[in-house]
Amino acid sequence: MMILPASPLIPRPAPPHGYTVVKFRTDYARKAGAIETLSMAREGDGWRVAGIMID
Repeated sequence: MMILPASPLIPRPAPPHGYTVVKFRTDYARKAGAIETLSMAREGDGWRVAGIMID
């Protein structure tokens, strides 16, 4: 699994504390070269996964 270089961790304004999107290229048993997209919401001093999409 690797973070795609065109996917910087850029916070985006959204209620209540913003979010960011991270994209990974990864391989699954039935899907090689998949792109996994995580939406992460700001929570306290860290981030939590708010959504996931696999293409």
